[in-house]
Order: sequence, then C-alpha cells, then structure tokens
Amino acid sequence: MRLTTTKEAIYEYLDRGWSIIPICANDKTPLVKWKKFQTRQPTEDEIDFWLEKWPDMLIAVVCGAISGIIVVDADNPDAQQAAHDQGFESPVMVKTKRGRHWYFKHPLDGVHRGPQSGSGSKGEVWPQINGLDFRGDGSYALLPPSTHYTWDILNDHDHDHDHDDMPLYQDWRPSKTTNTKNNNEDFDFANLDLTQIRTGPVDIWQETADRAALYPSNLIPRGGSGIYDTTFRYLGQQVAKLGLGDELERAGREFMRTFFTSPLEEPRYQQNLKTIREKEKLNHPDRFDKDGNYIAHLPQSSSAPDPKVPERIALTEDDADTLIKQAGDQQFFMSPILRQASILQIYGYSGHGKSWITQLMLYHACRGIDFGPFKAEAVPKVLYCDWENGRSTLGAGLKSMRMSFGSSDGNYNVWTPFINGTEINLRNPDGRKELFEWIKAYHPDVLVIDTIRSAFPGIAENSSEEWATLNQLCLKLRNHGISVILLHHANKPTEHGVGREAGSSNQLTVIETQVRVTQVFEDKDVAKTKGGIWQGDYSDQNVFHSLRRKAPKDGTIRIVLEIRYGKVREWSDLHDHVQWVAIGERENGTRFVVGSMAPVDKARSMANQGSSVEAIMNTLGRPRHVIEKWIAQ
Repeated sequence: MRLTTTKEAIYEYLDRGWSIIPICANDKTPLVKWKKFQTRQPTEDEIDFWLEKWPDMLIAVVCGAISGIIVVDADNPDAQQAAHDQGFESPVMVKTKRGRHWYFKHPLDGVHRGPQSGSGSKGEVWPQINGLDFRGDGSYALLPPSTHYTWDILNDHDHDHDHDDMPLYQDWRPSKTTNTKNNNEDFDFANLDLTQIRTGPVDIWQETADRAALYPSNLIPRGGSGIYDTTFRYLGQQVAKLGLGDELERAGREFMRTFFTSPLEEPRYQQNLKTIREKEKLNHPDRFDKDGNYIAHLPQSSSAPDPKVPERIALTEDDADTLIKQAGDQQFFMSPILRQASILQIYGYSGHGKSWITQLMLYHACRGIDFGPFKAEAVPKVLYCDWENGRSTLGAGLKSMRMSFGSSDGNYNVWTPFINGTEINLRNPDGRKELFEWIKAYHPDVLVIDTIRSAFPGIAENSSEEWATLNQLCLKLRNHGISVILLHHANKPTEHGVGREAGSSNQLTVIETQVRVTQVFEDKDVAKTKGGIWQGDYSDQNVFHSLRRKAPKDGTIRIVLEIRYGKVREWSDLHDHVQWVAIGERENGTRFVVGSMAPVDKARSMANQGSSVEAIMNTLGRPRHVIEKWIAQ
C-alpha cells in the first residue's frame, strides 16, 4: 500500500472498511474515547478535527469485526518464534519497533474474540507466551505511517491487492499435550502461597539466564518481559537466605541489572519487596522471633548475632506523586466497585436482590457492558459458586441473561451442588480441596461465594475465631490474583433502619470493599413490611422518576436497588456513597438495567448544561483538578 501523509493513509484505510482512531505519539494511547468506533467508522468531520487538533498524531486500526481483521502481535524474538511454531504468521504484516504484527481476516461469525495477553494468559484460549498478544474485538493496533511502523507484505508486486492476501483467522486451542499453568500441579494452599516457590527445584537465576541468552545483548527487552513476576519469584527464592532487609533489596537490583535492559520502576520494585515481606509474616510466623525480627536467614546457633532492626522509613510529602500514580494504576473489572485481585462483600436482607444484582453485574462485566453507574473496564472469567438455587431458578436466570445481553463467550460459569452431586463445605479441608479443583479447571479471575452461610454451614457468625478460616481462604485466593466476592446476609431491619451485616466485625478484617444492597419501594407500608427503603425517605430526589426516564420506551422497571458503600479501603473520587440500579423488563421479555449517574458522568452532564467548574466542584465535592480532568476527557 502506498502511504504518504497521515490524512491520505487514513482515507485509504477507511476505503478498506477499517475503523481508525487517533493515537498520542508520546504514550501510544487513544486521544479520544474510542468505544463508539468499535461499531462505526469515524466521519470526515471527526477526522478533520483530529488532524487539526493533533497534527503529530499517530493512527491505529480498531481490530475485530468492525474492521474485519485480527492482529497477532509479537514484540520479542521468543514471541516471534512462538508465532511461527503456532502457525500465526501471515503474508500481510507490519514491522514494529520491537517485532511484528501479523494480519488475519476476522471470521465474522458473530463470536466475540476479545484481546488476549500472552503474559497474562491461562493457556486456555491463547498460548501462555510473554510478548505474544492477540488483538481482536475491543482492541487496536498502530498502523503505518506511525513512527516505527512499516508494511512488510510478502510477494507484494502489484500494491493494489496486497491486503487481500490476509488468511482467515483460525481460533487457537491448546493441544492435549500442552502444559499450561497448574495443569500438572496439585492446586492447594501451597500453590496459592507464592513464597513457596523458594522450596521448588527451579533455579530462577539460571532460568532467567537461559532466557537472556536468546538475545544478542544477553539482556531481555522490557516489553512483555514479565520482569515484575520474574523478580518477585527470585526475591521469594532468596528471602530465607538473605532476610528481609538491605541484602535482599540489593540482590533483586543485581538480578534486574544482570538480565534485563532496564530495571523495574522504583515504586513497583518497592511493592515487590513489600509483598514479599508481608507474605513472610502471614505464611511463616515461625521465621520470626518473639520480638518480630526475621531469623530464618541467620545461623542456627545460640551464638547468632542479634537480628538487624528492620529499616523504617515513613512517607512524606515527597511521596505524594508516587502514591497518586500507584492509585491510578489500579485495574478494575467494574469501576469502582470491583477491582482486580480484591475482596468484596455484598450484603443485604433476605430477598432484597443481592444475588440478582451480583449475577447481572458480573454478566455485564463478562460482556464488557457498563452496569448502571459502574463502568466495565476489563472482561473477567467468572466462577459463580451458588449453594442455594435450584435448576429452575438457575436455568431461567441464565437464559434471561443470554437473551437480554448476549453470550458471555464462556466467561460466566456457575458451580452448584447438583452438577455432579458433590457438596463443597468450606469449613473442612475436603470441601476446600474440591473448590480448588474447580478453580484449577476454570482459572477464574472472579470467584463468587453465594452465600457465606451456605458455603460455611454451621458457622458461628458472632465468633471472631470462626471467621479466621474464611479470612485466610480469601487472602490466599486474592494473593493468587483472584477477585473474591462474598455474599452475606444482613441482620433483620429494626425501627431504627436497615440492619448491618450479620456476625462479628472480624469478618471485615480482610474485606477491601463492602456494599449493602437494599430494595427501594414506592409504597411506604410495603417498604416497612419488607424491611426496605421508602422512596419518600429521599427528601431531595425521586429515584423512581429519574430511573424511569432512562428506561426503554417499551420497558417497565421491576425493582429498584440502593447500593450503599460500607467499608472501602481505597476510597477514590470515582466513588459515591450511594448509587441506584433499576432492573426492568421489555415487552419481549428481555431484561434491561439502568442506573444513577457515576460522578464523572454527572460532571460532564453539568458542564454540557453550562455549569461552571466551581458549581460542579460544589455539587460533587471533588477538587478542581479532578473536575477539569473529567470534563476534558
């Protein structure tokens, strides 16, 4: 393809039927909100506006069905060799700064094929290879004439039909002999404890040296290198030899200097060290003396010197920017309620819809669809463990979600005792072992326990000791990268209002986010009888009226739920203390969900209506820089 100016290139790509978006030259991120361009091409006016506003912009193709293409991205020599071995090479390719993009025709068969990362893959729908990534529906790939991107098309003789040589993409499936993560390991508490890697036979230093030897410089390039996880594994292997102090920190730095083109950014390295230290305290209290000093690395003799007092450095105002940046790096499945690798408790009085709203929220997340005021940011794989509902209820719910919101493409999965007649009692080791077998089979990003009382039968909820097993289970799952959602009952409502979560406050020890779900009623007497909230109790607004205005013309709202935060360990400007979600039904029987506005949407709406930044600040209670950022996006 002949490419000259950016504008000419854009229109050539548009002629091919591709959807194009503008990209920032500095960090290669979209300059616009690009979700709408996943379903349509940009207009001529939009393109002219982009070129005028950002004359130095790069451009990218929106992959997937909208453009009819899929891109396989290999950004290091290992990944390129793996692409060859897996049959991912195409005669239509782009040379990038670090590797290649191979182009394929999208099958256009109605199946959503979302992006996959080789470093984060579980080896089920995409190979687990660092630097080998899949760019399908909901992703993008930079295009020539962007800097460092050039077409390299085999047998390119006539230039008029070069892209027609793209082969049809064939879905990858692991072979029966492929060893993926955990396939040949017993998935138990030892596997969940990442520090246990220290006792394994693998020498991380030698393993990394072997990888580095594949590169001409004997250094592994940072892009897709897995430096964070590899360094963590090395630190975990060395901690019992070197202790928790300066010697361990120096060893990690030497490891990164020896094998990688550049080390981890300082905040991320310090997080690695912090996690190692915390895990030692949690999992190996026997390695500390009675005064809390780490002693595993000291000579085992009575004449051993006193352990070195650990270094204590408090935060100062100089750490502010680093802390803000770290907070901004948090990843959500559904923002801001469900963060990746977190523990969330959703509780409510019996019959108020806590299970229903959890199921619908997660199904929306699996489809990449916003859920009322909550924003879908990443597509998880869910294992929903339902101890209570029978075949009829589960079948009707799953059918309704599929009809209403489309297929989850295997991302939403339900375990229930009637599947194979196997009960899972999480109060005993056999039950926990069976749960781990299901986790090993499905590799979920999100695990739901519905409900605590059913999963831990006979639990003495008012005893703090009874919550210890549950807390430890949640921590080990979270530390293994799984988000855990616990559904729990609330105490019976009283004349003073709705009840708090049932049981000892010790249950809140490990929970990072807690929300209460309560049904809202228009009839005061019904609200009192069912222990809900009467609409009239909201003195400043009519929730039903505002939600009905958002409903489809042929839709009827069936239930309105208040979602109110309790404990939130990391409160942000994206949180509102209370939100509302309404679930309704259309005339054809399908469901819909509408909700109150997220803070960022409120800010933009007020700005569009002419409100000043000061007025928005006063209404929403957010600082100026936050409001200005939201409005500018």
